[in-house]
Amino acid sequence: PYHRGNMPVILPPEFHPNWDGWPEQMSPLDWDIWKPYREKHRSEFIRFFHNVHVGQGTQPPEGTPPELALMWMKSTMMRIDVVGERENEIWIIEVRHNAGPSAISGVQIYKTIWDSEEPIPKPSRAVIISDMITPQYRAAMELFHILPIIIEV
Repeated sequence: PYHRGNMPVILPPEFHPNWDGWPEQMSPLDWDIWKPYREKHRSEFIRFFHNVHVGQGTQPPEGTPPELALMWMKSTMMRIDVVGERENEIWIIEVRHNAGPSAISGVQIYKTIWDSEEPIPKPSRAVIISDMITPQYRAAMELFHILPIIIEV
């Protein structure tokens, strides 16, 4: 894991933008949003990381075998849906049906942790890709410099 401060980032294996699989732990609702976005915009990205674990998590119980300790930590850490590397920046992407306050606060936290650790040395941008974002939540996203993207499903 990348760990400069006290909030590690665990980058899973990378995926080429032409990979057509269903990312691990992505819900069917999120998949219905992510799939058409990825198909339309894959050429804008160098690579993707799915299910990126960030934050401290909780320590496993004393005596936990090392091979289970990492699984324990990952299960208690926060998770970024997608990290997309573009030529000049990293997108921290939250994919969410009917995005609202939890998506907004989540992607802000993920970006803050990512920036503190900077596992890929490029500027980052918080992005929410959704099938529905109300005008009030879109205004909040713009206020917090989060890029809102609507996908028709």
